[in-house]
Amino acid sequence: MRIQEQIELGFTLLEMLVTLVIVGILVTMAVPSIHEFLRNNQLSSRTDKLISTFNFTRSEAITQNGLIYITAIAVDNWGEGWTIWVDQDGDGLLDNGLNDTEILHEVRFSGATTIKLQNDDFSAISLEAISLAQVDSSLKPKTLGYRGNAALAVTSPVQFNICDDRSNEKGRQIEIRITGRVAMVNNDDFQCQ
Repeated sequence: MRIQEQIELGFTLLEMLVTLVIVGILVTMAVPSIHEFLRNNQLSSRTDKLISTFNFTRSEAITQNGLIYITAIAVDNWGEGWTIWVDQDGDGLLDNGLNDTEILHEVRFSGATTIKLQNDDFSAISLEAISLAQVDSSLKPKTLGYRGNAALAVTSPVQFNICDDRSNEKGRQIEIRITGRVAMVNNDDFQCQ
């Protein structure tokens, strides 16, 4: 009499449970790093958008050989967005919807990104004190202007700190020189507060 060996195909319940536990542990470890990756990507994206906005504004000033303004939507935080405009009648007002102001581009953000004019020690820079933009006093604290020669209409370079709502994380910094050129600041010690 011959005994036949029976070969079992498949997994036991115990093997399946061990595999599910291991996969669960790996997923739990991966999710926070994906979240951080997405937050860092959003911060980089908004920094790039700000740089391209200033480059566009500078280019338009050269093309039109005149003043082009960029005005923040909020006085103390450029992170909400901005408007690029031309004051065609020279009254220094951003007259939305009227024929004397041409809106070239508008950017609006939602989320927790903060873009502020600040020094490295997070002391605020008064844009009103350094801006030479020929605009109404209500717009002066949140408006920069580019001249037709591509220069920024300011008395000193402007530095923006770009941060999100994570504290003690590395943020981004850009500087706009008086010549109008925009550059990323390489500061490995800079951390958002």
